[in-house]
Amino acid sequence: MQTASSEPRRIDSLQTVRALAFLAILTYHSGTSSLGAFGVSVFLILSGFLMVYSYHQKTLSCSIRDCLSFSVRKVRKLYPLHIVMLFVAFLVLLITKRITAQIGDTTLSTCGIVLRYLRFFLADVLLIQSWIPSASYYFSLNGVAWYLSVILFLYAVFPLILKRMQRRGFSVKGAVITAVSVYAAQIVSGLIAGNLTVPGVYSFSHWFTYIFPLFRLGDFVIGCCLGCLFLHRKNAPCLFAATLLELAAFAAAAVSAVVFSHRPYLIGSDFFRFTMLNTPGAVLLIWAFANGSGALSKLLTNRSVLFIGKISAYGFLIHQPVIGLMSYLLKDVWALNVNPWLLTILGLGATVGFALLYMQAERFVRNRQDRQKATAQ
Repeated sequence: MQTASSEPRRIDSLQTVRALAFLAILTYHSGTSSLGAFGVSVFLILSGFLMVYSYHQKTLSCSIRDCLSFSVRKVRKLYPLHIVMLFVAFLVLLITKRITAQIGDTTLSTCGIVLRYLRFFLADVLLIQSWIPSASYYFSLNGVAWYLSVILFLYAVFPLILKRMQRRGFSVKGAVITAVSVYAAQIVSGLIAGNLTVPGVYSFSHWFTYIFPLFRLGDFVIGCCLGCLFLHRKNAPCLFAATLLELAAFAAAAVSAVVFSHRPYLIGSDFFRFTMLNTPGAVLLIWAFANGSGALSKLLTNRSVLFIGKISAYGFLIHQPVIGLMSYLLKDVWALNVNPWLLTILGLGATVGFALLYMQAERFVRNRQDRQKATAQ
């Protein structure tokens, strides 16, 4: 475990994990993989891991006001892009003529459609859409933005998690017991939710186990426990052992993709395949790449992959409307028979391009604000 005076070193190989998770989600939305839910699990568990790794030496206030302030500061950088993408997503829905299809009600008048979308927009702006058990809300406009709603809650809870872990001295035994208990609780509650039918709610179990912030808190806590275990790590495994672990992580991801697609038996049920199915593989991947001593992590931790990891947060919010628009133009407007892999490559290229443009605009605004402050002084 690191000493109290040392600062956590940056782990570049975890930026590779970010890149892989983002690519898993992008390929899912472009139709070339079944790894979207796996990528989301990786992001959530990795967030918990990095929060403990970054803040374990710090003291955070646990008052309601300070917890909310801490959470807002953590998501503030992405919030302007979130608002921009809400408008972009609405324009894409207009262009692709999917306005009424997303609402799920073709009988609404124009006024009714406008009022319904105003409600969606308000929920998205306030980042409360993930708390509403209706796909019309949590997948409205820019569908992937529900993740931002979830992570806002998780960051608000983190100071309480950190304080409890600090009181226990980041115990290895406590971390293992907590992680196993949380995973078991997720399975039990997911099984119960999978057998519930809630009037007016389509696929309650899907919302409960995939979207609901309190349920996804379990993934985040497991990530926090993984971060605690990593702090106690003494030596990285040798090249051979580390490479085997990395191969096992990729094998687990492949199993998740197969089960997700073919839905065999109980583990293929909606309550299990969107979350709990992916936890073991996500934990393996993060742990293996955090060690960074295997052949795969060394091979994949290069400038190109690190670049994708760097822009992954922006690309995550940008990619779905971009892919939707490109798919519409290629297939419906130009009547082309587009291979999903071509759509993936084009979608990735366009997403990266828009992400870079946004980052340039962000940098311009920040520099201008800095100059204004310097002038005022």
